[in-house]
Amino acid sequence: MKRRDVRFSIYLALGTLGAALAVFALAGCGGNSGPIPGAVGSGNTGGTSSGGTGGNGIVLAALLPDGQTGATRVGKETCGGCHGPGKATEDDVDKLTTFNETMHAKNGIECEDCHGPGSNHVNAAPENRKTTILGLPNIAKPEVCGQCHGAVTKAALPALDQYDQWSASKHFEIVEREAFRPGCNLCHFDLARVIVGEEGGVDPTEEEVTALHTVSCAVCHDPHGKGADEPQLRHPTTKPYDAALIGPTVSSNAVLASFDHVCAECHNGRGIDGSDAGLNKNTSRADVHHSNQFNMLVGQGGSEVGAAPTKRATAHMSIERQCVHCHMGAGAGNHTMLAGNQGCTPCHAPSEAASLRSSAQSEIQGKVLSLQARLNAWGEGANLDDMGEASWEYGSEGGPSSASQKVIPIEVKRARHNYAYVVRVAEAC
Repeated sequence: MKRRDVRFSIYLALGTLGAALAVFALAGCGGNSGPIPGAVGSGNTGGTSSGGTGGNGIVLAALLPDGQTGATRVGKETCGGCHGPGKATEDDVDKLTTFNETMHAKNGIECEDCHGPGSNHVNAAPENRKTTILGLPNIAKPEVCGQCHGAVTKAALPALDQYDQWSASKHFEIVEREAFRPGCNLCHFDLARVIVGEEGGVDPTEEEVTALHTVSCAVCHDPHGKGADEPQLRHPTTKPYDAALIGPTVSSNAVLASFDHVCAECHNGRGIDGSDAGLNKNTSRADVHHSNQFNMLVGQGGSEVGAAPTKRATAHMSIERQCVHCHMGAGAGNHTMLAGNQGCTPCHAPSEAASLRSSAQSEIQGKVLSLQARLNAWGEGANLDDMGEASWEYGSEGGPSSASQKVIPIEVKRARHNYAYVVRVAEAC
């Protein structure tokens, strides 16, 4: 019979689920890490004002609009004439007062260290002001933050290496254009998240986009505000589950993305219903989405088996700072988000954490492999389109024909494309 290289979509998919269930370390994707040329401390800094540490002249110069050419610094108090008390700007927001409460301001950083020199902006006619200062979209580029929070500052300030850490994370990855769509873009497109999800504006046009990342600095951090936590976070790091916002009955992406948790605003189940009734409501699969980490952390959204009540109030759910404790803890992931055994302290010694994680991973992978074997056995017997054990695969390129797809049992269809159902079925293996 005909054979082919099988992608085994369900096995790869369950790797993601196993990662969440078994506390897999999230591997970074690599990327363009390395020193930011000419950053602070490199001997190539831009001008400074009183108390300021200065900016990266090389990086900023490449991002500035043409209308900012030749501009000089004016100082933050001049900026405050429009962007401070009195709120003379069109957005009617006092940004200077909130900025003065931030760690940036307290360490001598001023407006022009990020936005570039402001003299042209101050002197421009109203209709030209937006083209004479570094603003969106370029101001949201991580390279602006990286001029100080990059590896070149590491020798003097080891704690400020976040840019290179982030560059090795999944958050660094460039997203595909499909994620530009309204709704999806709130989590898959950094500028939409900032402009629409956080600032209450309208979707940016494609012409405004010069570079896309999944999650850049400004998605989580508010450069102008003290925020909900010390590092100027837009949202808190600890939050109880709220079914009204991220439960199985929620279908609005805008509502799902409004959950007030810096990680779970995107890393939630997007309305997945993992109950038996939810799994059986569709003819092919439930409304699966790959981002249900927070729901799993709090014990919600899975297929609940047996009469015993599901344990929800786990230690991991109740731990201070929840996701951040393990994925960004001291000696653990930092901005790579790579969960390490060191992040399990003080509850577990690193060696104990490694053993527990290995055991959980092995258990989950064993169930996945057992389920895959059962699917292969079914495929071998069905032999659709002479596909043999691959008969259960997707109807994509190289898979069974549309006619053959129609005779695949619903249980097989669900098992190959539904995380909650797969784990439910795997329990019987």
